[in-house]
Amino acid sequence: MIKIENLTKIYNSRKRKKCKALDNINLVLPDNGLVFILGKSGSGKSTLLNLIAGLDKITSGKITVNGNEVSKFKRKEYYNYRSSNIGFIFQHYYLLEDLTVYQNIKLALDIINQKNKKQIYELIEKVGLKGKEHKLPTELSGGEQQRVAIARALIKNPSLILADEPTGNLDKNTSEQVLKILKEASKKSLIIIVSHNKEEADLYADRIIELHEGKIIEDKERLNVNNKEFKIENNTLFLPYSRDLSNVETQKMLEGLQSNKITNILQQNNGFVDTNTNYFSDKKEELVSHKVKRKTLHKYAKVFLKKRKKNNRYVIIMTTLLFITIAVLTSFLSSSKTSLNIDKNDETVLLHKGELMGFDASFYSTPIYEITQEEQNKINESGYEGQLNYLYTDQLVAGTTTRKLLYNTIGDVSRNHTKLYAEETYGLLNCDEQYLINKFGIDGKLNLLAGELESTPYGIIITDFMADSILYFKKNMYSSYESIIGKYPKVQNINYINAIIDTDYEEKYKSLFNQYHDIKTDEEALSLQKELKDDSLYISFINDCMYKYALSYNINPNYKNDAKTYLKTSYVYLRGVTYYKDDGTMYSLKSSMYNTLRYDSNNSFKLKDNEIVIDYLTYNKIFDTGYNSINYTEFKPHKIILKVHEGEDPNKPVIRELEFNIKKLTNSYTYVNKNIFGKVLEFVQIPFGVMFENNETTHLLMDQIDETKYYDRDIDNENEMAINKMISILIVFFQIFQIAIYVFLFFYLVSYGINNIKKNYYEVGIMSALGFKTKDIGKIMVTNVLISGVYICILSSIISPLVIYLSDKLLVSSFALVLDLHIYNLSIIDSSALLLTKDLSIIVGTTILSALLPMFSLYRLKPIEIINSKDK
Repeated sequence: MIKIENLTKIYNSRKRKKCKALDNINLVLPDNGLVFILGKSGSGKSTLLNLIAGLDKITSGKITVNGNEVSKFKRKEYYNYRSSNIGFIFQHYYLLEDLTVYQNIKLALDIINQKNKKQIYELIEKVGLKGKEHKLPTELSGGEQQRVAIARALIKNPSLILADEPTGNLDKNTSEQVLKILKEASKKSLIIIVSHNKEEADLYADRIIELHEGKIIEDKERLNVNNKEFKIENNTLFLPYSRDLSNVETQKMLEGLQSNKITNILQQNNGFVDTNTNYFSDKKEELVSHKVKRKTLHKYAKVFLKKRKKNNRYVIIMTTLLFITIAVLTSFLSSSKTSLNIDKNDETVLLHKGELMGFDASFYSTPIYEITQEEQNKINESGYEGQLNYLYTDQLVAGTTTRKLLYNTIGDVSRNHTKLYAEETYGLLNCDEQYLINKFGIDGKLNLLAGELESTPYGIIITDFMADSILYFKKNMYSSYESIIGKYPKVQNINYINAIIDTDYEEKYKSLFNQYHDIKTDEEALSLQKELKDDSLYISFINDCMYKYALSYNINPNYKNDAKTYLKTSYVYLRGVTYYKDDGTMYSLKSSMYNTLRYDSNNSFKLKDNEIVIDYLTYNKIFDTGYNSINYTEFKPHKIILKVHEGEDPNKPVIRELEFNIKKLTNSYTYVNKNIFGKVLEFVQIPFGVMFENNETTHLLMDQIDETKYYDRDIDNENEMAINKMISILIVFFQIFQIAIYVFLFFYLVSYGINNIKKNYYEVGIMSALGFKTKDIGKIMVTNVLISGVYICILSSIISPLVIYLSDKLLVSSFALVLDLHIYNLSIIDSSALLLTKDLSIIVGTTILSALLPMFSLYRLKPIEIINSKDK
């Protein structure tokens, strides 16, 4: 039952300020029956129908259907109302042209998740379309298409059927057939027909409502009498309404007139009287919510995809080519490294795990690149025959400040030797005594200049070069080799120096140090470095520092565990740590000034293993808060997770993780208890390099580690430098080209997503009017795009590796020919599965984004606007 109260609809027009389509309409409509709404064009008939359907919004007043106020519906309720309660029959049929007769009718059932194949075929037969179930709308006449639309409206047995000029485009015979079907259906449902044909209304309507300029000028309902009957009562002849007399009836009339049995003749009217509206019921029927099955959405997505098959095929091919180009560029620009032939005079080779930052020979090797136990096992199983020693991230600082060389690129190596002496070691090599003898021994023995090799299990052994660096940079604190032995530095106790060994470096590089003898300032030293950068003796010295002199050593095979157990230091710099709040928010802090973490040696805070206290300055730096010396005690405890991601990239795997409850903030330092501090040390005490002998089985080891991120940091590698210099010329161009392709691809796919909606604009409107939720239509459109994305991913994943491989081989052969290089295994373009996965994730991400962005426009569209666009 429908009740319309004070309904007004005003349209804003460009030509006229306001257009009042409906003006204070009041109506009550029953649960069933055939109601005609008549009026000239512009009288407000279709507007009233659209407002009842919830296809358009009212200006004022209200519409109540079965106890539900339509004008107050939310978006979801509108769709539930249309999908369950309403059947639509439009003048232009509004069938989906890519669906058959059967599928168009089934569409209405799909919306409410029902299956009734038998009922569909029975209804098809009832409307006279038997045998045409699998024909497309374009293969049917206008009358047949309208009968499909009627069947679609009737199939879900709605309580309300709305028909807008259903016979407007039909001939008389077809119109009669359509109206008879609707008349029969009106016995169970309320059917409202908007029409301008008064003749049809007189014949079939149970009620006629006439509008003029937005107002009701007549509202009549049919009496339950047979006004088409020929009858003679009380000398009165009642002529039937709107019907010619038969021959028999004509003969009776003539006889009655001649015999004076008929003295009066009356013409029966159409049988309509003023409508009585006292039957309204406030009984409320709850709206039923339906969830369209995912399988159904996929089905319609494929229909739309098939509709634009040629265009979609072009988009897939075009996009695949663009992604292959991006994959090649990404692999080139993000190449792990060129793995070059190990061909040095040294007996040992040191490879670091890290990452090339570009093709300008800049190298990045941090404590975040750990040689995992799994990788160590692979190296051990490679078939290599020789000694393997691992380089740990422990550093000894000789200068006044920590330069953190493990964070820096290879170009910064010379900065560590401004005055030739090293400000910081390049890590700690865990080896045995025989290794040191082979490296520095004279006549099979080590010459110790101070200390003992094994005084403490976690202590380090340094070279005379590093000892001289300490004496050079910290002459006010240390005066001799003996003064260096023990806790170092004495004020912080970060390291313990066991011994100093003789390398005789001074004799080998005496002439080089003589050139630095009179250097006073850093500026002078840097100027001299520029002059010496291509000098073979200087390059040899820097290489020796990196491989021998500026390393520290430990000969305890259990060094890693003993370093944790004995806690040689009371605090540590947390490098590359990412912080996560308990809500999952990520923060990072790289300044070592605030990343210092200590253990609570006196147990003053009584910390449990899962508890931590943080000084408020550090907390402010991490979480961008504003605690100060007055209000830091107001801090409310919460959880915090410390994570170390490989390469300091939050998108890469976590290699270290600890979870704490922040007990409180302090005004001093950050503390954990002593038990957990050993685990904190694992954040920075990790192996990130491997030293091995260069022998006849080295190639087996190289084959194994070539699969991972291991690099030779030797800056005098002429092959690498020559190649990198050539590539650096092209790198900027390729970067700009890559960005340009990204931008073009993004807008190209977004445009494809928008056009996908525009090209199906008509279908979107029909499905929305029939009760499909916007989000379900959106899912269909998104699925449509994503199906294309799947094809793109498959094609890209198949073709990209081959194109990358061929591109790599082409570049390698070109460089080998041009530069006359002796290459062991040069790979300029990285074709790793990880990088391919990254490329595919870009494809997926871009495709999803391009599919979702156009959905915003879909939510702004009104179903009636989309439907009306068919007429334009």
